[in-house]
This record gives sequence, structure tokens and C-alpha cells, in this order.
Amino acid sequence: MASPWRFSGWFGRAVAVWALAGTPGHSWAVGTSSVRLETGADYDSNATREEAGGPADAVWRGVAELRGAVPFGRGGRVTGGWHGGGKLHVDATGEDVLHQKADASVQQGLGSAMALRLDAGVRDRTTRAPVQSLDHTRLSAGPGLDVRLGELRLGARGLYDRTIFKDDRDLDADAYGGHALIGYGTGPWSTSLSGTFLRRDFDGIAQVVIGHDPAGLPILADDASRRRRDRHLRAALEGQYGGDFLLSGEAAWERTDSNSVGGGLRRGVLRLQATTTLPAQLVLTAGATLQHIAYDDAQHVSETALIEDEGRQAVSLRLERPLDDTWSVLVHGGLWFSPEASRGQYARTVAGLAVGYGFDR
Repeated sequence: MASPWRFSGWFGRAVAVWALAGTPGHSWAVGTSSVRLETGADYDSNATREEAGGPADAVWRGVAELRGAVPFGRGGRVTGGWHGGGKLHVDATGEDVLHQKADASVQQGLGSAMALRLDAGVRDRTTRAPVQSLDHTRLSAGPGLDVRLGELRLGARGLYDRTIFKDDRDLDADAYGGHALIGYGTGPWSTSLSGTFLRRDFDGIAQVVIGHDPAGLPILADDASRRRRDRHLRAALEGQYGGDFLLSGEAAWERTDSNSVGGGLRRGVLRLQATTTLPAQLVLTAGATLQHIAYDDAQHVSETALIEDEGRQAVSLRLERPLDDTWSVLVHGGLWFSPEASRGQYARTVAGLAVGYGFDR
């Protein structure tokens, strides 16, 4: 029976490429490649992402992605890709930003059940002007081992990354750690349990509390005798269904301890996403992220605590209509908010219309 996901348009093929790339033990007899482009106009209700609400603005947004895989030797393959995304504001030009990431992986099969791999990547966030505190470049690399025993999957990775901040070099840091995963899949269902440990050593020195002022607020001072050091633990349970529709979910717990004021936090995250086809060849994707973050020192939140996302609750919708094998049109929307009174009444809504182009070979 043919898969219900063999429909026209680049979105379905992008899902297929992602699914294959994440499957240990899969190999291609020939090289493959995919291209994805998307551009459109958005409305952003809080373009400067202010707690009390910032100005609304119109935004041009563009996304491009290139991916490829090439086999070599006996049981080997090289995969890689580049992803770039940017936005230009009509009024809030200080929020214009470009995100880029590139990755490469060399994998060598050891029989039909085992593969060694070496992964490397770079990602960059750059604001046009002026430079913002979250602008950074991150370099990463590490070896890995994947094992498949029937329906059981085992994986292990060594991790190293170097993060370089463009506005405050004291936040530059080296991170070392490891990641382990055990997964099981049968039919359209799969699940996995994973754990990650990272130690992050900063170039800058630690800050400590040396007393309190008359209002009871802490007085901070630099401790020149030691560099700041964070330890990060993460455990995650993930599940996926790939039958008549696509469904994925993740529940994660994170803990960061720091020898510097403002670096410690605990976070619980729940993510859900579903994709299904509708009449008239429409493809609907809905997602939600629920999270709770508790800082050890709430009045001194670290700049590096949330460099990957807004740290908010989020709901998103995306509706796409393929026009032919390469072109599609889509509408999308998202809502970010903070329900906790201690974090203010933050709210942001984004809605837009875009056109997409893509193919794979």
C-alpha cells in the first residue's frame, strides 16, 4: 500500500528526507539532494519582544535549506546541509537578523547493525545593527556510534562546542559532554529515551554575592580566583507516529547548576506536533510548546540561559497547498506568551503568507 505522504509539493519531501536522515542504519545506493526555499510577509504584534508589549511591525521573512548525501566505499556515506533564515522589518530595523547553520556527518557502517560517525556543525546568529547580546557563533563536533538490534536502537555521542558571543566576550565558553539514546520502533510507532550531560567553562570569571543593600537586594562582585562554570543535565522521552498522519511529542527535564550568580535554572518542557492532509491537497501542521522555567537567582537571569528560543509557551499553525511538484503557497501563525505572573504579561503574535519552492533528487 502506498504511503499517504506521497503527495505533491516540497513539504512532504522535506518530511521524508528528515525521517530518513534520522534513521540509524539507513544507506543510499546513490547520492541524494534536496533544496527548499520559502519567502513571504509577516505581521508581528511585538517586534521588539518586550515584556510589556512592543510596537507592531511588518516583516519580510526568508528561509533556504540545502541538503545532500553521498555514499563512499563500502557502507560509508557523507551527509551535510546548510540552513539559513532571515527577517527584515519595515520600522524596527534593529531587529533585522540572520540565522545560519551548517552541518556535516561522515558515517561508516560496520556490518548491517552498527555504524561509526563523526559530526560537525556551525551555527550563527547575527543582528544587522546594532549587535545584540544574543548574537553568537557556535562551533560543534563529536564522534558517535549507532547500533540497531532488530527494532531496538542504541546511540552514543561525544560532544564539544565552542560558543563565541559578539557583544560580550566574557560569555564565550567551551562545552564538553556526552549524549546517550535508547529507542524502540515497531510499525508506524517509535519511542526513545535520551540523556545529555554538558560542562561549560566560560572565559569570564564568576560572580558571587558579597552582601545585601538596605532594600534587601544582593550586592554582586567578580571572583577573580575562578572562571564561571556551568553543569547541564537533560533527560528526554520522545515518541513518533508515522501512519495516516504524523505525530511527534517530547517531554524533557533540564537542570543547570552554576558557580556564578544567575546561571542556575530548572526547566520542564512538553512539545507536541501533528501533521495531516486535508481535502483539496491541503497540509495542516499544528504544534505547541509548554514549558516552565525556575531560576536559582530570579533577579539575575543569565544572558546565556535561553539563546535558542524565547523560553515562552508557544502555539503554532501552518497550512500549505502544493501547486505542483515544486511550488506551494502557505499561511502560518504563532503565539508566544508567559502565563506566570512573575514573568510579566508577555504576548506576541505572528501571522504571515508565503510561497515555497523545493525539490529533491
